[in-house]
Formats: sequence, structure tokens, C-alpha cells
Amino acid sequence: EFRMRAADGQWRWFLSRDSLLSTDEMGRPLLVIGSASDITEQKLAEQHKELLADEMRHRARNLVSIVQAIGRMSRPKNQPEANKHIDTFMGRLLTLLNAGGIVLSSASRTADLETVVNTTLAPFRGEAGSIQIKTGGPATALLERTAGGLALAIHELATNALKYGALSVETGTATLTWFRSEQDTKQFFAMEWIETGGPTVSTPTSEGFGGMVIRQSVAREPNGKVTLDYLPAGLRCRLEFRIPEP
Repeated sequence: EFRMRAADGQWRWFLSRDSLLSTDEMGRPLLVIGSASDITEQKLAEQHKELLADEMRHRARNLVSIVQAIGRMSRPKNQPEANKHIDTFMGRLLTLLNAGGIVLSSASRTADLETVVNTTLAPFRGEAGSIQIKTGGPATALLERTAGGLALAIHELATNALKYGALSVETGTATLTWFRSEQDTKQFFAMEWIETGGPTVSTPTSEGFGGMVIRQSVAREPNGKVTLDYLPAGLRCRLEFRIPEP
């Protein structure tokens, strides 16, 4: 790509495609054939698109700040139960907003999973200590809807671990790993959350809203499946689905 000044004095963008047909005995070009296309309008459209994306990222950051301010001002005094519900709601809402912000920061308008994981777990690592939460997996880009669902599930798992599970004690750890595989030329994704070293776990008599959020996180994905195992040694959760073809 290069720029040239047009007859009217305006700079215009061109895309050049060239092929070397022959050279002399020293390897210096003798005959080159090529073409140059005016891509000024395309460049202007790309710049306009990027300006809009910057504006959306700015608005997303402002929205997060506004939501946090509303949450602080909405807290009733001397009502711990109401404050607990506000904290839960704010945590879920901010998780979705942050996942959306990651998508807006991507040129491909997808979310990098590792970034989503680190952003979602950042508050819990601050409370429990980063040594208690371990993560890892291959580079994976996901659509906003998929990334948002996984972010909510991770948020719920970490919240429950901090309240009742492995992250509620200093000896506990939570490991989050994800994998990609191929079956019959189709790409599949799986994520596992495993807790160890925490209090003895028992299967709950009823499932709360957090459990429903986890089970619904990949419900709309092809072959979406969630497995929750309440093992005595610690909770294990596996989320899996087929990655849609582009």
C-alpha cells in the first residue's frame, strides 16, 4: 500500500500488486509487471469503522463506571441481605460488560478466551490470592455470546468457591483449564473447573440461580453440555460444545 497526491492536490491510497518476470545475470530486475488500485474509499471506511469502535469502547468503559456508581448509591443501610443481592447482581452485570468490552477491543470482534478468563477472575485473585487459582489453555477466540456465557459461568464458579468451596480456605485451589479437539473434521471445545483442598463437598438439595446460570452458559451452543460433579474432594465442572464453523 502507498499514497500518491492526485491532480486535485489530495492524497489518495493505492494497493499495488507486482510480479517480477525477469532479471539480469546479477539478479537485478529487468521486467516487472503490476497494477495499482485506488483504495482510498476503502481506507476511509476502515478509518470511520475504527473511530466508531473507539467510541463504543469509550462508552462501554463509561457504562461500567456508571453501573458501579449506581450500585454504590443503591445500597440500603443496615440491610445486609439486600446488599448481598446487589453485590451478586453487580458482579454478574459487570462480568457481561467486561466481556463485551473485550470483544470491542478486538479487530475481529471476537473475545480472546484467556483475556476473558483473567478479567473475570481478577477480583477473586485479589481476594483469594493468585496462587490459589490456576488457569491455562490454548489460544481461543470466541463470539461475544459464547464468551459472555462462559464468563458468567466462571464468575459463578469462582463466587461459590470463595463462599463455600476451595477458595474459602487457604489450603484450597481451583484449576481452570480449557482444550480444543477435532472429531470428524469438526472443532470441539471443553473447559474444566476443578477444586481441591477445600471443605468436604456434598450435593445440594436444590439448585440455586447460580447453578442455573452455569448450566445455561453453553445451552445455546451446538452440542452444548454441562456436567457438575459434587465430589467429596471438591467440585468439578465441565463445559463443552462444538465450535460453530465461520
